[in-house]
Amino acid sequence: MQSLGLDCERLDTLQATSRFPQFNSGAFAYGVYDPSGAVLHAETAVRALIELARRDVTVLEGERVIDVRQPTGSCVSVRTDAGTEIECERAMVASGPWARKLIPFLENKLTTTLQELVYFEPPPKTASSAMSFEPGAFPIFLELDSGFYGFPVHHLGAMKIANHHKGAVVDPDSSERPVDESFIERCRAFFSEFIPGLADARVRETRVCIYNNTPDDDFIIDWHPELDRLLVVTGFSGHGFKFGPTVGRIAADLLLSARTSFNIDRFGLARFNKN
Repeated sequence: MQSLGLDCERLDTLQATSRFPQFNSGAFAYGVYDPSGAVLHAETAVRALIELARRDVTVLEGERVIDVRQPTGSCVSVRTDAGTEIECERAMVASGPWARKLIPFLENKLTTTLQELVYFEPPPKTASSAMSFEPGAFPIFLELDSGFYGFPVHHLGAMKIANHHKGAVVDPDSSERPVDESFIERCRAFFSEFIPGLADARVRETRVCIYNNTPDDDFIIDWHPELDRLLVVTGFSGHGFKFGPTVGRIAADLLLSARTSFNIDRFGLARFNKN
């Protein structure tokens, strides 16, 4: 981070727990603090982007794309299950975990995994415990060894806790199931070691989501190897949303002019062919 000129601090345990006493000083050797860290409200952002897009484009909802092909050298055809067929000069597939179904050659390059998350409501402050888990008093955190990460209170008076390590491999069309009680117990075990003040936090809500993973956890932004007018943008491996503005600009550049000023070599499909 420092080599990139980013503002960050390395904190020893005393410095870290003096600033954030919610953490157990005996559970870690040091921390790295990034003052630019923040929360993106993904659903709100997506709704806003769709409404902005409607000013200039047609948004089709409730139709599943079932086929994308390039019938001629200068035309891409997109077909939906409702019978809609769209022909265009260039097209992009950015269908997340469904990309490996829509574009079969990606099947052995992408893995879809189920990720569980829980919203915990911190216990109320008492005379003997004045620990706060509100924004400003408690940071966004990631504990690298265990994979657990979380956010301060930001939804329904609760804080989101999840794990970035890959979950079970699933089919995105049949992944709806409740969060397993064993995952909640793993969260509580993590709290007991790292954040004792949350050991008795109440479960407010649970959710599941899907990671769409590449073998190296890096993105795919490249042209289809056989359909040279079809752009493939996928494989964000659970950490892509925050890059949406830049990835969107890159995709728009490529769709409109077939080139971009950004260096995207690291996101190319050719990297999977290297020994």
